[in-house]
Amino acid sequence: MDGDWAGLARRIAHARRLASLSQEELAEALNIGKSSVQKLERPTAQWSKISPMHRLVASYFGWTPESIERILDGREPIMLTGDSPPNPPRSASAAFEELTAGMSPRAVEALRRGSTVDTDVVDLAAGEADVEAVLIFKSKGWEHVPAERKRAVLRKWAQLQIAAREIFAEEEPSNQ
Repeated sequence: MDGDWAGLARRIAHARRLASLSQEELAEALNIGKSSVQKLERPTAQWSKISPMHRLVASYFGWTPESIERILDGREPIMLTGDSPPNPPRSASAAFEELTAGMSPRAVEALRRGSTVDTDVVDLAAGEADVEAVLIFKSKGWEHVPAERKRAVLRKWAQLQIAAREIFAEEEPSNQ
């Protein structure tokens, strides 16, 4: 994806500093690793698409959902509620509890294990963005998985994403 990724990195770092947060504090508030914040703020980081972390940062700093695209186009982000300061930092455990509210214990435990490799969002009803499924690909020690095994697992992950889209793209039978 084209865009000013270096400008986005600088904007995220600037917003963090304006909020008087260290990288560690922002990482804890977002329930992500410090290295993820470092990558988000690195002007030389290579991104092929907007990641869920970019969206999470935008939300945290009170930017509208389209602000990431605006910054990539060289424009300013839009604040959701004027120029209000960002949300105060939350603890990682409070953020996790909020995220997992209403989830089954099995899903919560799965989210606690390993690290996130990739995510995807699938619209469950055509034209209705308010009905979505979130797919999360997690792994313990992904960085140590042999390359051949990674390729095989990533092929299956891609097949899962395609299958999910196909299932939900099918017309539902009418109730006649």
